[in-house]
Amino acid sequence: MKLSRIGFLVALLCGSALAQTPPPREAEVNVMRVLDGDTFEIAMPGENALGLSLTVRVRGINAPEHRSNCGSTDAQLNTMPQNRREGALAARNRLRNQERQLADRATEEARRLLEGSGNRVVIHNYEHDKYGGRIVASVRLSDGTDFSERMLASGLVMPYSGRGERTWCGRTGPVTAPSGPHPG
Repeated sequence: MKLSRIGFLVALLCGSALAQTPPPREAEVNVMRVLDGDTFEIAMPGENALGLSLTVRVRGINAPEHRSNCGSTDAQLNTMPQNRREGALAARNRLRNQERQLADRATEEARRLLEGSGNRVVIHNYEHDKYGGRIVASVRLSDGTDFSERMLASGLVMPYSGRGERTWCGRTGPVTAPSGPHPG
């Protein structure tokens, strides 16, 4: 039987008897570091003498990326005639810089909200993400408000259901805040 990362760590830290107990429906956790507008690291709940952390991807939102992949790939650029390559490279760099600037703004907003919550949040409705190295979770701030809803209201993230519906490529500013509940 293959243990999940969380199950393995619980078994390691707390003993095998606790590993057989279903996980709690929600957990209050300490935020250690904000990675971007929709991802942060938390200290593993419980006794954490080893200083283990877990990456949380916030459910229902998509933030711009610091490592943008907008524009032509290197392989595409290499197949272009020289007279087109320079313009395509300049356009790609412009798109990537725009996304990085938006990513910086979204990261700062996430940091502001999480620091305003005393770097303590409640994660709930969590599960491993499709890549397996992190969890996807809904996040509630210490004042009881939903982190995703606050980020959506800022216009610095987009609604996201996990299917890659929209891209940040070519955007130069915040999105219009949606009305109604976010997906997730």
